[in-house]
Amino acid sequence: MARLPYPEADQVAPEYRDMLKRNTNLHKLLVSSPEMARAFNGVGG
Repeated sequence: MARLPYPEADQVAPEYRDMLKRNTNLHKLLVSSPEMARAFNGVGG
């Protein structure tokens, strides 16, 4: 069981919904910390 929730797009603030384009549990967990998610996405680019 995950210790952090897996939020769906409708549960996330509108300015962060673009981070959930890929509907994976990893991306759902990262959106719990938006700054971390942006940094993680930057590494992949």
